[in-house]
Amino acid sequence: MMRALDDDVHAAAVMQEYEAKIAALERMVGRQALEPPPGDEVLVGMLAAGELLRERKQWADLNSILVSALKEEAAGLHGHLSLVPGSPPPVLIRPWPIRMVLRRLLLQVRTSEGRVKVETGGRRPRAWIRLTFPRRIDADTEEFAVCRRIAREHGGDLRFRGRVIVLSLPAA
Repeated sequence: MMRALDDDVHAAAVMQEYEAKIAALERMVGRQALEPPPGDEVLVGMLAAGELLRERKQWADLNSILVSALKEEAAGLHGHLSLVPGSPPPVLIRPWPIRMVLRRLLLQVRTSEGRVKVETGGRRPRAWIRLTFPRRIDADTEEFAVCRRIAREHGGDLRFRGRVIVLSLPAA
């Protein structure tokens, strides 16, 4: 009986801690998160969530991060994507914000006409994900600027050239 009471007290404390973190995130974003905010607010919010959760940079497999983002966006990608995984070296990142950048890039795949080729690769000191679209894309948006900022905060870059987007990150 006493153990069940201790478990309930611990669960309540954990819930209170998460509620405090969510409230802090909502204050940072500037509004209550009753529904997912559009555009770059999502990316900024996710970056803030990584800060609030004290997510530290860690060595990660770029293919695994990409697969994680692909799973989250799978329903809208059917028939729009050609995946060519390479063997990129491990990257030093905070996974949450980089996954959000990848999800934003995958939203471009959803709306494109034709198939988009998604490749991974790299050699020390850089690893990369390259998306090649069938047509030129408009990368001059605030959302892409936020994605580029997040990539640069990780020591990487996000470049656009015609039909190609390349996310590069520091590798082991």
